Order: sequence, then structure tokens, then C-alpha cells
Amino acid sequence: MSTTGHTSATNRILVSGSDKVVEETDRIEGNTNCYPGRSVVKGTNDDEVNVAGAAGMTLGWLGYETCNKKDMPATRATIYAQDAHAPVIHGPGIILMAQVATTLSITKGESLVQGANGELTKAVRMVTAAGTVAVTGDADDAHITGSLPDGGPIIAKAMETINTSGGAQLIKVMSLI
Repeated sequence: MSTTGHTSATNRILVSGSDKVVEETDRIEGNTNCYPGRSVVKGTNDDEVNVAGAAGMTLGWLGYETCNKKDMPATRATIYAQDAHAPVIHGPGIILMAQVATTLSITKGESLVQGANGELTKAVRMVTAAGTVAVTGDADDAHITGSLPDGGPIIAKAMETINTSGGAQLIKVMSLI
């Protein structure tokens, strides 16, 4: 089932939230997949961003409507030019339109994590993988180490139900970063 509840956000990325969460200082280092609504990570330098990869340490989301006119893409479906200065939106609780990967059915309220190409994907439960050695005592127990799950931290909650079987698209989410 696909909803169109985000029609009020036509040609916008930020749906609701304080404009204090928008920064206009980041430069697109490499523009591959740098579309508004994609998540980004730090580039080579602190003032540069690139789209986030799977399980990446996301800084925020590429904005659109607050971009300066010189660097603003023609529409929110148009890629940012390399070296353009783009707004990076961040802040827990803001509602925005973010890119979600293809072939997913997402239900309102589901947790989302960073996928490839700056797109979101569904979070999955962590499980201890079955091993080939029988557990016979405490020394044999499978231990989980580290502080981040394999799929990366949950960075957003779906605010609408959507099916992307027809291709990747924008979904209304609540940012947790």
C-alpha cells in the first residue's frame, strides 16, 4: 500500500521543525547521489559532505528549500552540483522527506537505518548468529562486542506507510539524529 500523505511537502524536504537545525555551510565534495533528502557523512574536510553509505555515521540530511539560489537544484529530484553549498538538516524530532531504498514495504512507526547511497532501509532485529561449535559452558558463549549494531544506529522513524516496489522514493520520517 502506498500513501500520498506527503503531498503537502511538495518541493520541500523539511516538513516541520525548527529552522535552527539547518546549516548552510557544507559543500558537496563528490556529487554522486547527492539529491535532497539523502543522508550525508563528513567529507575529506569538516566543511564537506558526501552521501552516507550503508551503516554509515550520518551527520544529517541534504535539505532543499533553504539552499541559496545560486546552488539550489532545479527541483528536489535534481542532484546537487559538485562544490555546491548545501543545507544539512539535523536534529532529533524534525519531520522531513528522506530517500528510502527500493523494494521495501515500510509501515508507519517502523525504525529505519542508513542504507547505501544516502537512502534509508528498514532496521532488523539483532540476533546472535548460530555457530558450528556446541555451547557447553560460559567460555563458549557468543559475546557481542562494540557499541553499534552491524546495520548501524536507528536514525529515523517512518511517519507514513509506503511501498517502494516501483522504485526508490521519498518518505516522511522523524529524524532521530
